Amino acid sequence: MKRLLTGLALAVFLGPTPSMAADAADLATLNSTGSCGTHCDLSGADLTSLSLTETNLTNANLTNADLTNADLRSVKLNGATLTGATLTGAKLSFVKWTDGSRCARGSIGTCN
Repeated sequence: MKRLLTGLALAVFLGPTPSMAADAADLATLNSTGSCGTHCDLSGADLTSLSLTETNLTNANLTNADLTNADLRSVKLNGATLTGATLTGAKLSFVKWTDGSRCARGSIGTCN
């Protein structure tokens, strides 16, 4: 959780860069509440290796987000957009997937 807070705090204070177009207010909300609200924009965000377990990302825009090695266990992604997102090594056990299905225990990088 400390890594999540540090990473998101840096993203909020540094603001958008060419590789990160995520909305700073949405990142701050995620950081403070563990939820992103309705239709939050995390597009292009670097969320590499962050622990986001049990986070509510329902309807989030994660287009081109880098979630490499992120811990997403039990995250709610129903309705989220993952076009171009990198999920290499991401822990996806019990994630509620974009279509409402549940990822199997041991899913890594791909929802099984």
